[in-house]
Formats: sequence, C-alpha cells, structure tokens
Amino acid sequence: MIRSQSFAVIALCSVTLLAWQDSKKPEPMVRLKEERMTLEYTVNNGEAAVVFQAESEHFLGHVEVRSPLTTEVFRLEAPQGQHLALAGFKLESQEYTLNELKQRYREGVYDMRARTADGRRARGSAVFSHRLPAAPFVTYPREGETDVSPTVCLQWTPNPEAVAYQVGLEQGDSDTMRVTLPAMTSCFRVPRGVLRRGAETHVEIGAVGRNGNCTFVETTFTTR
Repeated sequence: MIRSQSFAVIALCSVTLLAWQDSKKPEPMVRLKEERMTLEYTVNNGEAAVVFQAESEHFLGHVEVRSPLTTEVFRLEAPQGQHLALAGFKLESQEYTLNELKQRYREGVYDMRARTADGRRARGSAVFSHRLPAAPFVTYPREGETDVSPTVCLQWTPNPEAVAYQVGLEQGDSDTMRVTLPAMTSCFRVPRGVLRRGAETHVEIGAVGRNGNCTFVETTFTTR
C-alpha cells in the first residue's frame, strides 16, 4: 500500500512539472514591419545620409541594426530598468560625401534586431542599394531669383525613373511645408498663406527611386 501511494505522488509531480514547462514556452518572435533603409543625396552640396526605419505592433525596449558583414551599425538602448517604449523608429545617419557613405554602408541586406518591452525578440531586415535616381532639373524659380510670388508654382523637368517627388520649403530656421507628390509631377503651386512676403525662401525638390532612394536639388529665391 505504501508503494502504491509513492508511485501516485511521483506521477502527480511529473504531470505538474510538464504543465510548468509548457507554461514556460517562449513567446513567438515578433516581426518588424515597414523596414526600410534608404539613401538621400543632395546634389548642391554633395552631402549624403542613410535613413533607417521600421515599425512594430509591440513597444520596443532595444533596437540594433547589423550590416551584411554582421557588424553593428547602430544600437538604441534604454537605461537599466527603463524601456524605450518605441512603436517604431526613423533615424538618419550623419552626413557624408557620397563616396564616403558608399564605403561605410555596403549594399546588401541589413539585419534589424530588437527586444519588445515584455522581453520577446523582434526581427526584420532591409535591402540597401546605392542606386540613385537622376536629379530633377528645376526650371522655375531659378537660384537667386527675386520678386517671386508667395503662391509660386514650382516647376521642374520630370524624371521617368522617379516614382514620387518630395518637395520641401523653408523660411527662416524651420520647415515651412513638406509634401510628397506622385510620379510624373512637374509642378507644385504653393498654397496661399504658406510663404511670407519679402522673405528668402529655400526649396528642395527630390526625385524618389523605386528603391526609396532620393536625389535632391536645392534653390533659393525671395518672395515679393
């Protein structure tokens, strides 16, 4: 009788142990979304930068990106005991010459790794290319032009390679307006009230390629 009770206790412990092990199974890995790594190049000053971005349905507590050679490109780490609590990220590298950037960031697949705030692994990847679309040619207004209407219609020659255009306007030290326009667009009329009269205005127009890379040209004019 004593032996029967002992076997019953051992069997019960085994069932309990299996149930505990099942409850400790690791959570499924989280997949990052909208991963991208793109090159932005400004023709006028020859400056180039890389933009990294991704999104997540879960808050992230740690983020890192590794190159095709598995070397660490960057890392975001919260102080011990705290969390980044990011639902995504978009980071821009420092500016380089185009040749410097190509040497520092090789073409290929970049591995994006993260940890969610509750400890799960999150993974994603992005393909990086050096290929840039041809720069748009701005036809109006030309560099240094004055007496330009505040509701100017910015004009440029469309690039067949471009899938979209980015247009940015600045007066003073801050962005005044930034818009994205569809392929084959060749002009953009600035809405009334956006630009001040009698002010120096900086505009950049960028052609976006199929890989997301963008080539910008800049020009400065003065409104009347």
